[in-house]
Amino acid sequence: MDETAFLALVGIASGVMATLTGLATASSMSIWRRRRRRNVFLLALAIAIAMAMTFGWVARQPVSSLIFAGACGTAASAAALDLAIRRVHDLGTFAVALAGLAHAALTSTLMSSLVASAGSMAILGLAGLVTTVRRGSTALGLGDILFACACGLWVNPALLAPALLMSVAASVVIERPWRSDASVRIAFVPGLALGYGIAAVGAQIV
Repeated sequence: MDETAFLALVGIASGVMATLTGLATASSMSIWRRRRRRNVFLLALAIAIAMAMTFGWVARQPVSSLIFAGACGTAASAAALDLAIRRVHDLGTFAVALAGLAHAALTSTLMSSLVASAGSMAILGLAGLVTTVRRGSTALGLGDILFACACGLWVNPALLAPALLMSVAASVVIERPWRSDASVRIAFVPGLALGYGIAAVGAQIV
């Protein structure tokens, strides 16, 4: 299979996973009937496909690239769902974690991936605790922390800090157009998916 055909296959795999998990995690299809939410899902899907194809082009590892494509699609669906209804679905987190474990085992980086995953969970858990103590309520829910833990399996400890910084920056930018009520929980999954996704692609370069 030539490179163009392979990258097309990677993009298709990402799109299929995003669609399947989007349908599976939507408790009611009505949440996708609003144009703005549907457009957000399509934008997340386009970003996931572009990121998956970039990973495939850089990594040159067919199996790992297809696994990453599936994780990208799932993360895109989870991100759109979090923006739509402010809910992190366990299915998306589990799928990203399972794909990350498979990739780590395939590339013999399981130990470093587990360290990065634990680090993600510890740092976001501490951040959630601090905001709870200072504000009386936490901006970070358990779903956000577990999703970050799953995403951490895709990076090594050296890339953990850049991944978190990019996640925070992306969350601020993404949330601004949607943040009409300060009491509403911040949707961190889109930022986490983007920040860790970029870091995962970067890990194939450095």
